[in-house]
Amino acid sequence: MTDLKHNEDIDFDDIDTIMEEEENDMLTTKWLEEVEAYNMTYDSFYKDDVFSIKICKIYVSADKHIERVSCERVDLEQKNVISDNEFAKLISESNHHGKKKYRVFRAYLYNMDTDPDDLVKFIKSGEYRPLVREVSVNESLYIKETISQFQKLNMIYIVFKEINTTTPNKKATRKAGRVTFGSKTRKIIPKM
Repeated sequence: MTDLKHNEDIDFDDIDTIMEEEENDMLTTKWLEEVEAYNMTYDSFYKDDVFSIKICKIYVSADKHIERVSCERVDLEQKNVISDNEFAKLISESNHHGKKKYRVFRAYLYNMDTDPDDLVKFIKSGEYRPLVREVSVNESLYIKETISQFQKLNMIYIVFKEINTTTPNKKATRKAGRVTFGSKTRKIIPKM
């Protein structure tokens, strides 16, 4: 008997309403999840911050021949920026090889910063805007955000030129010059 009494208290209209709300919530959540899944497949084509960059060091001899090329990936201390201190450390670690010493001759940045909306146009057109630009290693370098798929293309090229430490032997010659002290005294002093 108690079961029958309990059934009489249940309002079936309320149950239908609750079930419809749950179905609506599932449908609302389902389409949102589908959109998120769709966006995740294209996530690699959105711009993202740069946290590391490849540095390529090119060593050129005094007679203008490439002697050595080395590359390494460097993690940036601050996103999208390679600081002047990072440059200084990198150069001081790289300005010698064996007994030869080098100085920075030039530096270039290759930054693939094309917008995702312009990507198809960029690929199909024969007109490429310059992606390489000369940069200074004496100041901090700001790197533009890059499409995630192209992060590994970003690169800094540093060209090191050999410092010529050997000087040709010059024959030492002494030349004398006259110096006048007052009007009467003269001495001959060798020129330096």
